[in-house]
Amino acid sequence: MSFKTAEANIASAVASAGTFTVGYPAGTNAGNYENTRNHSLWVDGHQKLYAYPADFTLAFGTSNITVTYNGSTTIAAGDRARIQLDLMGVDDELDLHNANIEGVSIGAVAMIDLGAPDVLDADFLVKAATSTELPDTETVTYTPDTDGTTPTDGAAPVVVRSSVNYWELDVARNLVSTVTHGSSVVAMTIKIIGQDVFGATMSETLTVAATGTSQVDATLKAFKWVRSIAITAAADAEANTLNFGTGDVLGLPIRLPDLGYVLKEMEDGAAPTAGTVVAGVDTVATATTGDVRGTYDPNSATDGALAFKLLVWGADPTDKGVAQFAG
Repeated sequence: MSFKTAEANIASAVASAGTFTVGYPAGTNAGNYENTRNHSLWVDGHQKLYAYPADFTLAFGTSNITVTYNGSTTIAAGDRARIQLDLMGVDDELDLHNANIEGVSIGAVAMIDLGAPDVLDADFLVKAATSTELPDTETVTYTPDTDGTTPTDGAAPVVVRSSVNYWELDVARNLVSTVTHGSSVVAMTIKIIGQDVFGATMSETLTVAATGTSQVDATLKAFKWVRSIAITAAADAEANTLNFGTGDVLGLPIRLPDLGYVLKEMEDGAAPTAGTVVAGVDTVATATTGDVRGTYDPNSATDGALAFKLLVWGADPTDKGVAQFAG
C-alpha cells in the first residue's frame, strides 16, 4: 500500500489553530513520511474530509505526530479523527502509463544481477595453436565436436543445444584473442559463431593486425555459447601462436539505452570503483558492432567470488535489443 492510517479520540475540543496528537502506525516512524504531502483528515462529527496542508498540517515527532487543525468548525471533545498518511512512492491505483504528464517519462528501476563470474581464462577454448593448427592462406575452424583435441583446451563444458554441440560459458561475456609471433605477427581474422543468453544465434569477426610480436583483440559482444571459431589468413600465419579464451566484460540481459541510465554499480553489495559500461547498439547489428543489449566491465577482475550488480532506471525487461547478427 502507499499510505497508512492513524486515528485519535479527541480528549478536549480543538478549535481552529488548535492541536492534537496521534501515534505512528505500526512499523513506521518519522522517516517514512519525509517529504510526503498527500495526507488527508476525516472528522466523524463533521462528516468531512480535510486536505493537507490547507486544512491541517503535520509535525512528525520522535514518538507521535502533532496535528494542527486549521478548519473553521471546532472538533468536539469525544469526536474521532482519522488521518490517512501518505508514504513515499506511487499511489496503488494510479495508472502511470496513462497519466499523460507532459515532459515526464515513467520508467521502472531494475536490479541487474550479473552473478559472480569466473576468473577470465585466456586459453579457455583454444590453447597455443601454432604451425599447421593455424591457416596458411586458408581457413582453419575449431568446434566443440573435437573438444580436447589439440589445440582445443578441453576446459570449457560442452553442451548439446538442438542436437548441436556448443562450448558453454559460465555467464554471457566477451571473448579474447591473444596472438604472438617471434618477430612479426601475420594478419588473421577470427570469426566466432555462437548464441547469446537467450539462445539467439550471433556472430562477430575480429581482425588481428599484422606487425608487432603480440596482438590482443576482444569481442564487443557477450557470448553465452560458442559453436565455432574460424581463423582465416591471406598469408602463411603458421608462425603465429594463438590463445583464445574469455574476458571479464559481462553481457547485460536487457538493453541499456544509454550510460546515464545506470544509477549505481555494486560489488558484493557495496559501491566499487567505477567500471566501464557500454550501452546497447541501436543500429542494425553487423559482424563488428557492439553488443545489442550492452556490457559491463567491472573495475575489479572477475574471480568467481566477487558478485556484481547494476541498478538501472528505465529498464524494460521485454527489450532484448535489436536482432543479433547471425553471420
